Amino acid sequence: MIFSCSNIKVIPISEDVKKIKYYSSSGEVIKTIYKKYDEVTNDWYTAVCDRSGSANKCNYTGVSINLITTINDDDLDQSDNNDQDQSDNNDQDQSDNNDQDQSDNNDQQESDPPGEFFGFDGCLGCENFND
Repeated sequence: MIFSCSNIKVIPISEDVKKIKYYSSSGEVIKTIYKKYDEVTNDWYTAVCDRSGSANKCNYTGVSINLITTINDDDLDQSDNNDQDQSDNNDQDQSDNNDQDQSDNNDQQESDPPGEFFGFDGCLGCENFND
């Protein structure tokens, strides 16, 4: 069904449940759905609501449960990855510090002028500037 040309009316049922009615351009109700809020994912998901007396009992649809579960699993995986990335970063930082310490030691030991690395006194292409 195409709802792009329909009017929508949102009716709050409770703090965590809302009823959404889709109307055609002629004012007919095309479809009514319920959405229930999930605090963990901080989002609204489709629900099936049964009215018993004056109260509505709403449960997430199967698709909504799958989405919530998938998002929660992804969040856990992301959290695990962040923990691993942090551990990897700490290991890398320690390795970088060790490399830097070694480089500093090498710099102090090899404080010879750059010309000695090239076999002459000066830089490449600079031979005439030393005169």
